[in-house]
Amino acid sequence: MRYSGIHDSDYHAALLTLSEGSVHRSFDPYLDVPWDAPEFAIDPNDPRWVLSPALDPLGATAWYRDLPLDRQIEIGRW
Repeated sequence: MRYSGIHDSDYHAALLTLSEGSVHRSFDPYLDVPWDAPEFAIDPNDPRWVLSPALDPLGATAWYRDLPLDRQIEIGRW
């Protein structure tokens, strides 16, 4: 059985790629993201704001699920 771990050449190659990429590439969200673009506008009525019962404890409560959709969206935005 061949040992695969930190001494593996594939690991070192991947580490080198990531390391060089972090030095030679940059990302500035204040400059690189077009925050004023229409696709980034917040739609206050978007049902995607509703909290998922599988991911959010509040979204899993009967109290939250029994609220009207517009109230669930309002809470989810917060």
